[in-house]
Amino acid sequence: MQGLSYAKNAAWNYGGILALTLTAIVAAPIYIHYMGDDGFGLFRLTIYSIISFAFLLELGAAAALKRIIGSSLNRGDFSEAKTAIFLGFTFFLALSLLSVLASTQASSALAKILSVDESKVNEFSRLVRIAGIYLGVLFMQTPLNALSTAIGRFDYIQLPQVSLRVLQLVFLPAMVAFNDHSAVAGGYATLAAAALSLMFSYYLPRRELHQIFSQGQFQFSGSIMKEFFSLSGYSLVIAILPAFLYYGADFAVARYHGATSVALFAIATIVATQVRTFVSGVLSPGFAYASKMAALGDIDGLGALIKKLLRYGVSAWVLFSFPLIFFAEPIISVWVGETYSSYWILTVIQLLGVVGVALYLSIYTVMNAMGRLRAIAVMSAGFVGAAAGALYLVGESGASTLEWIAACVAITLFIRGVACVLYVSNIFGAHIFLYLVKVFTKSLIVFVLTALLYQIVRLLLDDFHAAYLWIGFPIIAIFNLIFCCFCFLSRQELSMARRKLFLIGNRVLKRKLS
Repeated sequence: MQGLSYAKNAAWNYGGILALTLTAIVAAPIYIHYMGDDGFGLFRLTIYSIISFAFLLELGAAAALKRIIGSSLNRGDFSEAKTAIFLGFTFFLALSLLSVLASTQASSALAKILSVDESKVNEFSRLVRIAGIYLGVLFMQTPLNALSTAIGRFDYIQLPQVSLRVLQLVFLPAMVAFNDHSAVAGGYATLAAAALSLMFSYYLPRRELHQIFSQGQFQFSGSIMKEFFSLSGYSLVIAILPAFLYYGADFAVARYHGATSVALFAIATIVATQVRTFVSGVLSPGFAYASKMAALGDIDGLGALIKKLLRYGVSAWVLFSFPLIFFAEPIISVWVGETYSSYWILTVIQLLGVVGVALYLSIYTVMNAMGRLRAIAVMSAGFVGAAAGALYLVGESGASTLEWIAACVAITLFIRGVACVLYVSNIFGAHIFLYLVKVFTKSLIVFVLTALLYQIVRLLLDDFHAAYLWIGFPIIAIFNLIFCCFCFLSRQELSMARRKLFLIGNRVLKRKLS
């Protein structure tokens, strides 16, 4: 099965992320227009907030399924791949039915826990049941996403996701016209869009599914089930603990600094989360390559891939974080208001912690393909537990500040990332850690060059407050990209990039002349 190249998969990831971000920006005012403030708030509370938390249950099994399918396909064992896909569909079908049953029983209890207004309880209960069905539909897409990741076809993942968001907006006006409750209408629009998106998800990999099902024989295997559930457990721990770290930080902010400070802290978290998404977008295509090398037993190739992913991950962090670090205060002021801009340092601290996520994801991509996640799960549990203890002890002592809480999260993520690199250095050799030192040195060079340019731009534009952000930020972003290219890309990659740009320029010129 022929997958896309690394660059094309990364481009599909970034294209999907950009499309989803733009859709979210456009969708918010449309939802408010059709639903009203109360309806939109209720819709967000159920469809997205509850789904986001419940969907964590899926992450462990998805990672395990991805590893088993990728390993079997790269060994040419279509029977094992077919068995794994059947196991995945069965597991997620059970999870889907469970989500539907749980939503019908838990709606009243959730209304009390979330202090929903009595006049909205009936509408909220209907929305929770819709959310349960919607979650079930999303679960049924997971085996297909695992297959698409294993074969290196990220277009099969991004296209249904973008279509889901677009179809939501298409169906919303009609649903509102035929329903008295605007929030419930939004739920029905989301459910209809998810159903069509699910059919699209099945249609895209039809050739790959046909090849696996026609050439493979279903064979019940206890070893596959054992591997599936053991890897699911480790992956679940690895996925959930960082989420609990962020929830714990929000809880600490609310407990020790009040509800108003949660909004200040949330702005920094939103920015850092978006940068993490971009970092993940450039690293996730590496799984297909890691799976192929692991199936062939190519240890040297896996070691080289780890170094390549470390370079890509850190360079993506540098590319997207540095301009935001320098312009954090004016960006936040324009985006959400001057009240929030005075706490710009929280955004900077959280952005610095994202480099730890880049290190961890680089290692996790390869170790998941190898099926060796136990040590990473143990390290994650230890570091997150230590961070939770530190947040509690410092908070109870009265010495907690917002900056301290943000730093605690960032330092925990960074230490976990470095610990993961040290762990694989013990397996593949010390050259992995030495290479990381080299990558960090290049990052420091880019930071110094960008900082010097920032000072020049600031001196030139400081008297023009309106131009300071709108002109200064693009200048810093463009030159930061140039610095990253020259510091992180090899000569061969730079030469290839120049050739591709030259070819694209020639095609555009020929079209204009014709």
